Amino acid sequence: MSPLFLDAFLTTLVNDFTTRAMAEANSQTTARNYISVMMPGAPMRYMFDHWLKTSATDGELQYNPMTGNSYSYSNGSISGVGVKYHTYNNMLVPHLFSQNVQLSSGSASISKLLDNMLVIRGYGTGVDGHAANSAKQMAPLGGVPSLAGLVADNSSKIFEAVQAPARGAFSSFISQKGKAVNVLPINDPLKTLLVGFSKPTSMEGRSLKERNADAFDKAKRNLASKGAEMNPASKILNAGLSNAEALMKKGIGNLDAYMQEALPRYQRIVADAVRSLNVDSISVNPIVADSNLILNGVGGERFNWGIQSGDIYLFGPDYDMRNALTNAFIGVYAEGLAMAEYVINENLAQSVEIMATSLFNFFVPRVESSSGYKTPVGAANLELILDMHATGSHTNVFAFNAYYRGIAAGLLELISKLKAKNTFSNTLIQFTSDFGRITRTSSTGSDHGFNQMVTSAISGAFTGGPYVVGNVSRGGLNGDYAGTQGLGASIRDYNQKGRPTPLAPASTIAELLSVDHNPYSNLAAPLVKIRDGKLEYEFGKGAIVETAE
Repeated sequence: MSPLFLDAFLTTLVNDFTTRAMAEANSQTTARNYISVMMPGAPMRYMFDHWLKTSATDGELQYNPMTGNSYSYSNGSISGVGVKYHTYNNMLVPHLFSQNVQLSSGSASISKLLDNMLVIRGYGTGVDGHAANSAKQMAPLGGVPSLAGLVADNSSKIFEAVQAPARGAFSSFISQKGKAVNVLPINDPLKTLLVGFSKPTSMEGRSLKERNADAFDKAKRNLASKGAEMNPASKILNAGLSNAEALMKKGIGNLDAYMQEALPRYQRIVADAVRSLNVDSISVNPIVADSNLILNGVGGERFNWGIQSGDIYLFGPDYDMRNALTNAFIGVYAEGLAMAEYVINENLAQSVEIMATSLFNFFVPRVESSSGYKTPVGAANLELILDMHATGSHTNVFAFNAYYRGIAAGLLELISKLKAKNTFSNTLIQFTSDFGRITRTSSTGSDHGFNQMVTSAISGAFTGGPYVVGNVSRGGLNGDYAGTQGLGASIRDYNQKGRPTPLAPASTIAELLSVDHNPYSNLAAPLVKIRDGKLEYEFGKGAIVETAE
């Protein structure tokens, strides 16, 4: 709250208004708002955006139960897992998109996301590593800006880039114009971002506010002098002086009221979507392990009814897995969405990086057994870690349908609030994770798929989706990983030979962000471009091909 800080802050505001007025006068455009959502740990994404067969004309794939997205039933009991499609705009998409979630405005179909959705699949790095692969997708080329840095370099907002919580080694922010990312704690990111400009409540604070009146007057005089100049930019600036003054005075005066409403709203919407039951082909009937499918896990097979969370936990044959979601929630996702809504709609930042971590409080009665099952002893409120090496196919269908329902519900709520402020049409939201997943045909888990990555973009800048780019291999891998894998494959006539690298999606995202220069395009051309509010494929829709060569 020091006068020096306030003076500097208001000067920044003045410069921001001036810069934008000059840009408007010169008919310049700035980059679209960018919201990057990272899911660390690499969750199984076949339910959400790692689409494989997308049309009836695609060839048949060898079935792999670990890519299942629904249950099959016999006589009211689960008999197995399968792949269930939903058709939208002549595209086959996963069963998740046929489901509804509850937003603050009422019930909404998850399929509403599809009209503004692009899936980019079939690329890879060729090397393992959680953090390295995540960072590589954000900054795929040395010596040039990262995606978040690229948007910051094109930004004239007060804070060019914010990140909450800190991504650590999973992040790479690179700017060529000396811009910085504001790394914030997730428990109170907005106050941390705007500390010093808040509405004081104490006597000392009110006194300080009065002492800061000179700073406000100085900023107003600064704006007025710039607006009095005789040039097109000054005329535009002068016309908006009253709005500029209102913004300066407002500061974050409405922040407390906003957070008191927004954070519980997002927490409720995401949690309700995660915990929903009676979902078609998922949780209409009891989800109980068939004792014939449960094997002794000591030194042997892991389980299609198991879950890995540090140790291997097993579901007993008398436990209905629907009870596992009573208190489940997605870590830090609601908090990030609330922050993103505020900073985008208040024009405070242009590049926003948030996270959606594990499914916490996934409740499992513990079973200890060396030669079979005993009565459950104790219980565990688990973190369903997303690095699911030993989470079985049957658990995967239930747990990740719940996870992505929460992801989708929070996203739909954010989009509705951006639309209300007319900012969604100038915003792109990207979902990334460390890598894809290689899935075992024994239905007992998965491993790292760093050559079968996927990312997706949702933006109001285009409609007519869903769109899919990037080829995947029909053959997949041999041995324990045979069957449907989505292994990345080459793209005909593309300027990257062989399997594309993370440069391909980065170049495509940069194109959609409308930055003034795409630093990746010489090495990897954008796979789509926006024309007349639709996406046009530059190298053809993504397809299933015979080999991964």
